[in-house]
Amino acid sequence: MNWVIVTLLVVACVVAGVTFYCCIQWIEAEKKVEWVAGWVYDAYDTGEDYSLENRTFDIWNITLAPNYFDFLDGKNLTSYRMIFDGVAPPPEGVEIKLFYEKVDSIYRIYKVKSL
Repeated sequence: MNWVIVTLLVVACVVAGVTFYCCIQWIEAEKKVEWVAGWVYDAYDTGEDYSLENRTFDIWNITLAPNYFDFLDGKNLTSYRMIFDGVAPPPEGVEIKLFYEKVDSIYRIYKVKSL
């Protein structure tokens, strides 16, 4: 009789562990981290405002080059409209990674990492 109870406890623990693991994997898959990276070719305040969560942000135009040689030549540039939530806009001429959440057509930057 004891072996039946032990077996049931082992099965219950395995089922609980598998369920916990699947839930964690599902939650992690939902939280996809998005980012853009490159050399800051141009960064300026557009003079426009954007309201989000009862706060007003300045909209910045940030132009990135994918590598240093494109930065020097001014080629293969990509521009983004961004708001900076809790972080400062980047200076020009640095290599960075910008972590964002996209709201409408605006990139809300919540973390900046220097590369």
